[in-house]
Parts: sequence; structure tokens; C-alpha cells
Amino acid sequence: MDLRRKIKKIVAIFYFSPRGRKIRDAWEYVQRMRMDPTLVSNKRRMRKMKGNLRELVEIMTETLAERYENRKTYELKLKKILYNPMKSRKDSIHDPKVLEMIRIGFERMEQSQDPCHDISHVYRCIRIAKLYFSFFRLKRRLDWGAMVLALAWHDISRADDPGLIYRSKILKPLESLPWVVDLSLILNGMSDAERSYKIFKQEAEQIGLSEAIKCLVEVGILATSTNRQTREWIKKAGLSCKIISDIDALDMCTIGRFEAALKNILDNKMASIKYFNRMNLLGSYVVKRFQNKWELKCSNQFYDFFSVNLEKHAYMFYPNDAEILAPN
Repeated sequence: MDLRRKIKKIVAIFYFSPRGRKIRDAWEYVQRMRMDPTLVSNKRRMRKMKGNLRELVEIMTETLAERYENRKTYELKLKKILYNPMKSRKDSIHDPKVLEMIRIGFERMEQSQDPCHDISHVYRCIRIAKLYFSFFRLKRRLDWGAMVLALAWHDISRADDPGLIYRSKILKPLESLPWVVDLSLILNGMSDAERSYKIFKQEAEQIGLSEAIKCLVEVGILATSTNRQTREWIKKAGLSCKIISDIDALDMCTIGRFEAALKNILDNKMASIKYFNRMNLLGSYVVKRFQNKWELKCSNQFYDFFSVNLEKHAYMFYPNDAEILAPN
């Protein structure tokens, strides 16, 4: 990395407000990419995985814009992802109480006030989970219903609480101070899994979810924690927890995450662009922590594909962002 870029990265810690964003062009290109998957980069890597390129591109670029434009199409999409890839009649996905909890989780995430953690984040995570089942043909019996439920609820605490300075109109002016926004985001990120776990536990007891399923879902939610002790625990946990942990981090590398968050801020007024800038800056450091440290080796293949295309997308339409956020 040259000296000029090093200086820019240091300055970004104190002040990061990129200009020259071609937002409309980026959105149009994403729609073109969804129609023509050959536009993506790193296709050779995916051929080795024997994956469906169109499906991967759809996941990577998904923003669930249909929930504002075509409600019927959007609802059909949500129903489709509940299909059980394990084709097991004993799976908890057939349990009415599990389906009810999934529905409640979806509805609450639909109303999320966190630009980066909305229903589209949950949707992408569940679709990536399906790829683990189908691409890698996992032989161990995993409960699909419990995994979907954990992914639906793992960020539920963020739905009503995007962070300290957004809890009150009195505190909102503090977002003009970059480090205050950083502190708010970090504190929220450090405790969201534990808070989501408590919210889920309370709701599950009211619904009367079985103890076995409740236990599977609770450890799945905790698998998304950034707490160091929890991260060490994940390494000893079951396969399901490792998949959920990797999936949550992988979504940070998707074009859909970037574009959906920007749309939530500019069109839906969930937060200001200052929030988006600081979230991206902090997110770039978090993603670097996961490079070559995934719980499952196969996650590297997804990471390579998603990150290369996100970086290409950023350099095409968000060049000032890319110069700061791209890996060294």
C-alpha cells in the first residue's frame, strides 16, 4: 500500500465522508447483474465449487426492494426460502410453533430501524445457509428449522435499537462526532447477540417452543457474537453454530448489504449518511479479522467470490469509498 493511501486511511479514522458516489448507476448495474450473471468476477473460483452462478449472484445482490415495490413477489420470496434442503419430515421446519416464531422474527426484522440489519440481511443469510447444505452436501444431520429460526432472530435486538445515540432525539446531534458514532456502533455490536438471545428466549417461552429446539436456536444466536470468549467457544461447538457464525460475517462482504443499507438511509430515512460512513469504515476492519480465520474452510470460497465482486463494484461506483475500505 503506497504512502498516499496509508495517510488517507489514517485520516479516515478521524473524518470519513466520501464523495463522487454514483448511486443511481450502481443500482442499475446491480439489476443488470441479476439479469446477466456473467457480469460478475471470479467465476472460475465458483466453477470449482460446482455451484449455480445465477443463484450466487442473486444472493450477493439481493436487497429485497420488492417489499416496497411489489408486496406479492416479496412474500413469495420469503415463503420460498423456508423450503427444507434436507428433505426430512422430522425436521422442526414442519413444527407450527417453529414456523410461527419464524414469522414473528421476519415481521420484526421487516420493521428494523437498523439500516444494515434489516429483513434483507436475514434473507441473504438464510439463502447462504442453503448453499452450505447443497454445495457441500453436509452429511451430518442438521435441523433446518432451528437454523432458519436462529438466523431470523440473531439480530432482533437491533430491530428496535440501532445504537445509543439513536435512542433519543436529544442524543442524535452527537452523530456529527465520528468517534461517538463509532462507540455507539461498537457497544451495540458487542452485545447484540446476547440481547437477541434474551429476547428470543422470552418469546419462545410464551409460544411454548420445545426445549430441544429452543436450545439449538439459542446457541445458534450466540454463535454470531463478537465476544472473544464466545468466539473461542464456537470452535468447540457443533457444525450448525460454525455455519451460522460464518454466514453472518460473510454477508458483510456482499453487494446487497452495501446497497440495501444505502437505500434504507437515503430512501427510508433510517439514519443519516454519517452512520453509513462510520458503519462501513468499522465493517472493513471487522471483515479483515475474518480473513483466513473462518470456522469452516469452505467459507473461504464464498468469501473470495463475494469480496472480489464487492471490491470491483465499489471501485466502479464508489471509488473514494473503495480506496479506503479495500483490503491492503
